[in-house]
Amino acid sequence: MPPPYYYEYQIHLTSSGAADINLIPGYASQGVATWTETFSIPAEQVNALYHRMVQLGLLATSWRADAHASIGASSEALTVRVQGRKIELPFFIAPEHAAHANEMYAAMRALVPQILWDKLKLLLQVYIQKPQ
Repeated sequence: MPPPYYYEYQIHLTSSGAADINLIPGYASQGVATWTETFSIPAEQVNALYHRMVQLGLLATSWRADAHASIGASSEALTVRVQGRKIELPFFIAPEHAAHANEMYAAMRALVPQILWDKLKLLLQVYIQKPQ
């Protein structure tokens, strides 16, 4: 049985700085609405993010999932396409990589303007409160 009030968000960023955030208030397979907000990031900020992720081991680390992940807990994942490679940080990252992964997740979340987070949070609250 799915957890109540499940939602997910996805942040997409291109090397040009074009970005969007999608909020899905439930499981996509259930045909729920998706809210999308677009924004842009200056090139120097995109480059700084990329270089920081490289410093944190993005390209060199073999990212593994935690074998003892908590079912139903909140989770994050990251997929990066760079230099012809697709690098995936799985949901429930292994403990030895968690600190670096968490810094990358936080950096991605920080790209989204607060006004968009506030708008999406309000939409989610309204969605949860309406009778299904």
